[in-house]
Amino acid sequence: MQRDGLTRNFAPTALVLAVALMAAACGGGTPESQPGATPPAASVEPATAPAQPAAPAADAIPVPPGDFTLLGDPRAVKGGKIVLDTNSYPTHMNFYGPDRDANTRDIYAEAMFNTLITIHKSTLEYVPELANKWEEIDGGKELIFHIDPDARWSDGQPVVANDVVATFNLMMHPKVAEVVLSGEFKNRFPTPPVAIDERTVKFVAAKPSWRNLVLIDDLFILPAHKIDPETYIDEWHWKPPVVSGAYDLGDYDTGKYVTLVRRKDFWGEGKRQFVGLYNFDTVYEKVNLEDDISFETFKKGDIDFYFVAQARRWVEETDFDKVQKGWIKKQKYVHREPQVPSQWVFNLKNPIFQDKRVRKGLHFLLNRDIVIDQIQYNLVERKDSYYQNSIYQNKENALYPFDPRKGLELLKEAGWYEKDTDGTLIKDGKRLEFDFQYIHKMAEPRYTPLQETYRKYGIKMNLRLISPSAWIKVLNSKEFDVVYMNWAPASFPEPRQLWHSSEADKEDSYNVAGFKNAQVDALIDEYDAKPSLEDRAKAIQGIDAILTEAVPYMLDYYSDNFRIMWWDKFGMPEWVTFPTIDPRYGHWQTWWYDAARAEALQKAMQSGAELPKVPVENTYWRTHGK
Repeated sequence: MQRDGLTRNFAPTALVLAVALMAAACGGGTPESQPGATPPAASVEPATAPAQPAAPAADAIPVPPGDFTLLGDPRAVKGGKIVLDTNSYPTHMNFYGPDRDANTRDIYAEAMFNTLITIHKSTLEYVPELANKWEEIDGGKELIFHIDPDARWSDGQPVVANDVVATFNLMMHPKVAEVVLSGEFKNRFPTPPVAIDERTVKFVAAKPSWRNLVLIDDLFILPAHKIDPETYIDEWHWKPPVVSGAYDLGDYDTGKYVTLVRRKDFWGEGKRQFVGLYNFDTVYEKVNLEDDISFETFKKGDIDFYFVAQARRWVEETDFDKVQKGWIKKQKYVHREPQVPSQWVFNLKNPIFQDKRVRKGLHFLLNRDIVIDQIQYNLVERKDSYYQNSIYQNKENALYPFDPRKGLELLKEAGWYEKDTDGTLIKDGKRLEFDFQYIHKMAEPRYTPLQETYRKYGIKMNLRLISPSAWIKVLNSKEFDVVYMNWAPASFPEPRQLWHSSEADKEDSYNVAGFKNAQVDALIDEYDAKPSLEDRAKAIQGIDAILTEAVPYMLDYYSDNFRIMWWDKFGMPEWVTFPTIDPRYGHWQTWWYDAARAEALQKAMQSGAELPKVPVENTYWRTHGK
């Protein structure tokens, strides 16, 4: 889930800022796929690679054989450094436990640890990580994984089946207090996995489901010889004692910066699943709490990459001299990120919002059009579905255009029609007033016009800027009125965590609104049981229709492109980065430091010369890999 900012993969079981990161080999397209399509479900063992266009560089690294598309670009070279920034410092490095930090799981966990398998960020096929082969038996009721004999921890010990068992048990231990993942795994796998032998582990699910294998992608494996459930929270709080992934945690200064350092002894070096990935020797992430600070820091050259979140900035502020000379590149590239809700979330525990007519009335009075036109420069479109622009969208959904007449009628039906002396609607002596909590000051120009519109019609919305850590706490404890948040993209939607009634009253739950609906529960069960993509899409479309009628969220807007800028010292794939995720959390995994470009940039800056520019629009993913 992306909370005001993205997730490791394609189920919302890992939180953000993601938000997140992934694609096909350079020089050619990916096998045809469709977001939401079920990956091949069968015994998988890398064998002979299908024909794939070679990268144009003469120094392309050897590509091991395999039956899955490369995630990285074989032209990539190792070395160098990239400097990034983030708007929040990790609260801890515990990958399982209470108050989990989405950034920690989605950025640091993926860099430092491996799962048994992962899902290709472009083709959606299953790809090996720690397991080099696996089997699905009885429709996925039994899953057997064979761990790669080369897999090693950073202390030299082999990764074994007992590590998988110990990780599962750690996640379930009451001392660790993992809530979100433990609940999902317990629902699907009521008993712990079993080590068949040193390198073979078996999971037995409660029932057959295509989702069982997908869930394994969320289980970062930890070392059994270094985890004790009684002491894990404290001992792993800041620095993992050993890792299995391509990076280890380097220097850090609490609240200021974190570094990741590439391991020279990474066991996966040369494995097909890691070709062209994790190329930088050092990834330095500094904390910039405000986007304006990030932009100025970027322009000075103190960070290397900038994600242009503000439409106004893209239109008015990104043609300065360093861009015109080609020293800084700018590009808007089309993505295939599934369009899941960016939304205003109602806390349904609040008595005001327990009346659906109030929620619908507020939605009709949410003037998205003024924001799209005046703030977003018409670079986005209104969102009318919880599964916008996907096969899961219900085209017959109820719509909520800006309609004051209809909005006020609904509020009146709900008893909100009298006003107090300052013009705020009242009912039984209570004002129609609520707090809206958010963490990005840069977003205030979007919120204030909506606040003014609400005030005009007798609704008092108080804007409350809070810190990211405070925001996570109020969200997990459901101590809020309304919050704004983004879910991480889900190529395989996970409606159970988001919408099932069993999740509504839990803390640390992704059912943040506290939504309960028996029809939705039944459709979720149907979705989980259907092997057919078409049948699953129908089930989600049914959920979509119910949600848009019930209005647990007020939907906002969406875009089919990302806007990015970078200093011209990096190599990257033709496709820039993975098509299904936010580049803030994935581009560095596929880019590499290009010493020749860096030297050319330095000389150009000394002489004032221009460098070649890149096209402002990159539409690669509009025509490839669909």
